[in-house]
Amino acid sequence: MKLKKILVLAVCMVLLLAGAAQAALVLGGNSTPIHGFFNGSAVYWGGGSFEPSSWNGTPLKYVYCVDVFHTISIPGTFNSAIATSNGIVNSLSVPVHNAGQVAWLLDHYGTAGNGDAAYALQAAIWHVIYDGYGGNTYVIDTTQHTTAVGLYNTMLGVLGSQTSDVSAYLWFTPGGPDNFEKQGLVAPNPVPEPGTMMLLGSGLVGLAGWGRKKFRK
Repeated sequence: MKLKKILVLAVCMVLLLAGAAQAALVLGGNSTPIHGFFNGSAVYWGGGSFEPSSWNGTPLKYVYCVDVFHTISIPGTFNSAIATSNGIVNSLSVPVHNAGQVAWLLDHYGTAGNGDAAYALQAAIWHVIYDGYGGNTYVIDTTQHTTAVGLYNTMLGVLGSQTSDVSAYLWFTPGGPDNFEKQGLVAPNPVPEPGTMMLLGSGLVGLAGWGRKKFRK
């Protein structure tokens, strides 16, 4: 009985420590203006992969914008960031429009850096979210970055109506619900580093062994 209590206490301690270790969403300062047309007007929205970035100390492979109607200051650390696995950002009550298609694009074309591939991917993400939704239109500016335009067309052509698992990604509201820093973002759900998991596991084993000794006495 004592051993069980010790193990339960150990698990609780690990969970508490994990919660305490959750610091923030950290966003790097690298992004690029994406030339496009929203409702027929030229727009130059900053996007691409924000990096280097991390979530609770774990590096994120890449981070893309899914919301162009809010602002964010980068580089920056957002201690009140919120992450969901259901495609919801900001104060939305439903997932980002076509979140499943965004997930598919990330599955197949997700990339770090801010080269042509990232430029095209960001524009494609905005296209599937905004074009034709709520009476809006969004398309890339075909007179800019011709290589990226070609990639953008290829991505959307291959995408078709396909979707992927939304829960494979984290959907961020960087500043939390009461902060103006609310530009919705999406990134692959990071896996804790093996070293961290081994450390936690060895700690539990050690506590369990200590408990057995106490129990035998």
